[in-house]
Amino acid sequence: MDFVSYDDHKTSWKTYRAACWAVHPQQGDPATDVDWDRHEEESLDACLIELRRRQIMFQGHRWTCRKCHHRNWVDLATLASELSCQVCKQPAQAPVAGATVDFFALDASGTRSVLIGSGLTNASGQYRAVLPDVPAPAN
Repeated sequence: MDFVSYDDHKTSWKTYRAACWAVHPQQGDPATDVDWDRHEEESLDACLIELRRRQIMFQGHRWTCRKCHHRNWVDLATLASELSCQVCKQPAQAPVAGATVDFFALDASGTRSVLIGSGLTNASGQYRAVLPDVPAPAN
C-alpha cells in the first residue's frame, strides 16, 4: 500500500498546474473578480474528497508502535483518541494534528491567566513553541 501525504498531493498539484499553464498559456484577460489561481489550488480538496467517497483513495492515520515498531494504519472512519497496535496491542494516544497548544501563566495578582505563547501540532502531535524568557516571580 502506498502512503501519500496531503502536503505531497498539494506539491504535486502545484507542479502539475504550473506545467500545464506553461504548455497552454492563458488566452486573453481573465476575469479579475475571481482569484482563479486560488480556485484551482482549492479544487484539489474537492477532487480528493470525491476519490475518497468513491473508495478509490482512503484517508487515515499511519503510526509506528513505540513498543514493537510495527507500522500501523487506521482508517479515518475508525480513528479514535486511543489507538491499539495491530501486532502487540500496545495502546497509544492518537496525535492531534493542527491543534493549537496554548501556554498560560498567572498574572501578578494571581487571579487571571495571561497567554504567553502557542504552537500548532504537526501530524505526529509534536509542537514547537517559543516562550518568553522571564525571571521567576519573587514570593
